[in-house]
Amino acid sequence: MKTMDIKELIDCLGHLGAPLHKSTTLHRPFLNTLEETSAKIQRLQQTLSSLTDSTSSAEIQCYERYVSSISNNIIKENTTLVMNLLKILQQKIKSYAKTAYNSTPESHNEKLVKVIQICKRIENDMSIKKTYLSMDEEFWRILYRIIKYEQILRARYLVYNNNI
Repeated sequence: MKTMDIKELIDCLGHLGAPLHKSTTLHRPFLNTLEETSAKIQRLQQTLSSLTDSTSSAEIQCYERYVSSISNNIIKENTTLVMNLLKILQQKIKSYAKTAYNSTPESHNEKLVKVIQICKRIENDMSIKKTYLSMDEEFWRILYRIIKYEQILRARYLVYNNNI
């Protein structure tokens, strides 16, 4: 199973009735970082192509640290965006769980199944493959809540289907 990317998280939001577009303020810092990084990498590529065998190891280490800092910046912004998307998803799932609990499932049975599938996909993907997020306590709180709401929705779905 491949990991969920930012686009898939945004698609999940769309399925929950909260579509996001690339121009939103949520995306802007990440997109700015990607643009800045692209420019830095192009400049670095030009610089590295001019290196010779006489380039000192200290200079090479300097370039390695620079590449590492660029990578860390991308990871930081990506993590921030993923966390913000997960927070929004968790709120939407919570809202839907409350709605589903207080209404008759026959009017939204398909959506109930879709939301349960979204919860399960997030749980499977995020609990296993996002090691760079696992250091953040807030990540685990959000993931726990999503799992809790999935269980609530599953119970509601089972109650409805057993009463048919």
